[in-house]
Amino acid sequence: MNDHSVHKKSAVPSSSHLRVALLLLAITGVVALLLGIVNGLTKGRIAAFAEEKAVAARTAVLPDAADFENLDYADGVVLSAYKALDADGKLIGFAIETAADGFGGTVDQMVGISADSAGTSIFTLSVSGVELLDISDETPGVGTKVSMTSFLSQFIGMDAASLAADYDAVSGASYSSEGVRTGVEAALTLVESIVKENGGRVQ
Repeated sequence: MNDHSVHKKSAVPSSSHLRVALLLLAITGVVALLLGIVNGLTKGRIAAFAEEKAVAARTAVLPDAADFENLDYADGVVLSAYKALDADGKLIGFAIETAADGFGGTVDQMVGISADSAGTSIFTLSVSGVELLDISDETPGVGTKVSMTSFLSQFIGMDAASLAADYDAVSGASYSSEGVRTGVEAALTLVESIVKENGGRVQ
């Protein structure tokens, strides 16, 4: 009968395994550090670019505005709200940034709402423009068709009643279209609430 030696693996890692583990740990740490540095350098630039884009969008939907006053409002679909003033400081409307559900994600847009009062406390509200800020989650060539001027321009001049009555969705992009419509509706609803809260009436 032959005796066979039984070799058991040591529970203590060999020096070569330990060196590999330490090397991998060092590489992971360096990569994490570099990612943190890059994120720190680009975060501010990304935020600045987003703000520049939002400022341009506010100006586009309310071109007669000389100044925009932040109302520090955000709730649900609404991301931000600004009061638009003319050169004399008179209220001419509101710029509302919204993010409503589309097909693949949210449809981010800026909605301009004109507030005509003729010097009284009775306001007529209507959409003055819609500018898309981000539709990157929508299907290219389908959902992204909501960026077409022919689609967005239909909302100009609409009030809450006409928007509720009807609108033409982009063929094959009903979810993305509904995202735009929902954002416009949220903007109109918010502005009406703001007017009423400040003692005005909407006709």
